[in-house]
Amino acid sequence: MPRTLPRSGWHAVLVISASGSRIGWEDLPAVVQHQVELIAGARVAAAVTQPGGFSPGVAARLLLTNGGRVFVKAVSPNQNPDTPTLHRREAVVAAALPLGAPVPKLLGSFDDGHWVALVFQDVDGRHPATPWARRDLDAVMAALDQLAERLTPCPIDVPPAVEEFAEDFQGWDRIAAGRPLDLDPWVAGNLDSLRGLAARGVAVGCYGLGGNPSVAPRAAVKAITCSAVGSPFTAGSTLRSMSRIIIGFELRVRM
Repeated sequence: MPRTLPRSGWHAVLVISASGSRIGWEDLPAVVQHQVELIAGARVAAAVTQPGGFSPGVAARLLLTNGGRVFVKAVSPNQNPDTPTLHRREAVVAAALPLGAPVPKLLGSFDDGHWVALVFQDVDGRHPATPWARRDLDAVMAALDQLAERLTPCPIDVPPAVEEFAEDFQGWDRIAAGRPLDLDPWVAGNLDSLRGLAARGVAVGCYGLGGNPSVAPRAAVKAITCSAVGSPFTAGSTLRSMSRIIIGFELRVRM
């Protein structure tokens, strides 16, 4: 099967990569591939594994024999015991999102109790280089603002962000409580500011975009693996205030 898709807009550049541990489309059992093709509506002609993110499972853009394109993510406990639960949660959240939200449409999902696969509308674009470019960051901010507007009131039953993510925002506090001897000098000099940013983030809440914004040509949030209720300005304001230290977001930009 070809590993390069014939389209100039599908360029990959430097992002945080999971390529060392991520399985490919060809590694999926035949029954899972078949179910994905049933959801997609055609056979797969080519697949390209995506470099960003942290999941060890499949994350691939698929070119179909009918000319269509979809994005698939699939995983089993063999890759990571926790990731199937995240995929199942994402399927619930994605299916509940209203029309008009800046997210790719969930076309369907497959779950046999071991393998979990989600098939989404493909977002055409490319990954930008890091650190973020101003225009990409502005596009993501606009998408997060739009997402907050479309998801207020929240269409699903999720916990408050302050409860859901409080521990995740306490990393700088834990470092301050027991500073390692080899702590990076920049971190050491800015630790109070970093703790303040983290406290601000959890105080205003977080929409839990445990996935990846994409810009094509406007931004779209590619995945929401976990979610929580927070202030409408949460995601944008938190990302703005922490944009210099955030890593792991995945963007796509239309050429």
